[in-house]
Amino acid sequence: MDSRLLAAVLDVLTASEIDLLAAHNETRGIGAGLQQSMLDIAAAGSASTGTPIPELHGIAATNATLAAVGGGSKAAGGGGVAGGHSRLNQAALSAQLATIGITSAAIVARILARYVILVRRDRIRERGNTHERP
Repeated sequence: MDSRLLAAVLDVLTASEIDLLAAHNETRGIGAGLQQSMLDIAAAGSASTGTPIPELHGIAATNATLAAVGGGSKAAGGGGVAGGHSRLNQAALSAQLATIGITSAAIVARILARYVILVRRDRIRERGNTHERP
């Protein structure tokens, strides 16, 4: 490994960034927020029976909301409650992966920028040494 690349990594990465890449705790909240938004939107609609979901209570409200997220009841051609669970999990995972990817890309870009600076510095030094020879 090029010693300048290692130096760039050490210059850029902080303890908090290493923790972020290792744990990804911050991304869990993003996924949960997206899931809640999907549930809130679906809960404002109607169940497959035509009853407004806000008028339902307990498990009936929960199942109707999940079915709405899943594209409607299975009888109506949607994914039903299972489809709702699946879509919620996929949405949360997508949000988490996007956040992790963006964070990782930003860190890699900073490392690359630092590496380029170190390489240019070394080239300037090398040119300076070649011009000093008698």
